[in-house]
Amino acid sequence: MPNKMLFIGGMGRSGTHYLGRIIGEHPQVRLRLEAKFTFWSITNHVAYNKKTNAVRFWLAAIFLKVLSSSSPRIVCEKTHPVIWVKSKLDRIFPKAKWICVRRDPYQSIASMKEHRGVQKWYNQIPLNEINPFLGITKENKSRFQELSLVEKGAYKWIAHMEQMKRIEHDSPKRVMTVEFDNLVTNQKETLTAVFNFLHLDPILPNEKGDQSSLAKKNNLTKEESLLISQILISNNWGEWTKFSPF
Repeated sequence: MPNKMLFIGGMGRSGTHYLGRIIGEHPQVRLRLEAKFTFWSITNHVAYNKKTNAVRFWLAAIFLKVLSSSSPRIVCEKTHPVIWVKSKLDRIFPKAKWICVRRDPYQSIASMKEHRGVQKWYNQIPLNEINPFLGITKENKSRFQELSLVEKGAYKWIAHMEQMKRIEHDSPKRVMTVEFDNLVTNQKETLTAVFNFLHLDPILPNEKGDQSSLAKKNNLTKEESLLISQILISNNWGEWTKFSPF
């Protein structure tokens, strides 16, 4: 069977790294875990909302070289913003499989708030321009700069969820969504489904999922949780408020 590409993506701080490491332990998988040039090429392209197609040619050169030099059946590229360049990558790898990791907004934003690298985007990127990656829209761009970090995180979470819905709709047979909570609390069943999706014999990690990661949202204040909930409700994602820690 020829080598195939697998892309793992989602919002940062959602568990893509964790899932990538597990899949990468499989003997028939070669894992590329945020390879530096690839990661920053994709991240800068989407974060700065660049319109050029040049990134497609860079990625084609990189991934085709990796495929030609790999003996495992699957090359797994784990670069979480990759979901934003799926349409470009589909032109190179129309049969590639995709796994999106989804984490509840309160956990994701609480983890994001603690990550120093996240703040960099809001300090370096113009926040008064429409930016799909950051969740800056025509409706909120005039006030986005003044929002708190958790409010910005809520808009970013919504933007990523909507992008994942789009790629699931466009390629239902090639895209699988994994819930982070299930990956931690129902690991055997979840990973068995993942490996079945990849047509690989399941290999389960020796260690159980880190249950403490599910308590991240408890680091949010009541006021922060309320701000997140208000944004979710006003943007038709109110069903996710059931995960609020308050």
